[in-house]
Amino acid sequence: MVLSQSAIFVGAILMSLYFLTELIDYIFQSLGKNTIFEQLSKKGN
Repeated sequence: MVLSQSAIFVGAILMSLYFLTELIDYIFQSLGKNTIFEQLSKKGN
């Protein structure tokens, strides 16, 4: 019981981090700047 509740809690934390990353990415895109993933892909090349 505790294991399943902790797994749901960890999943909720990861989903909230993904949501915040996408939110920041969309804000950058609406401001006309490069998105986070475009900046990271340019650093790799």
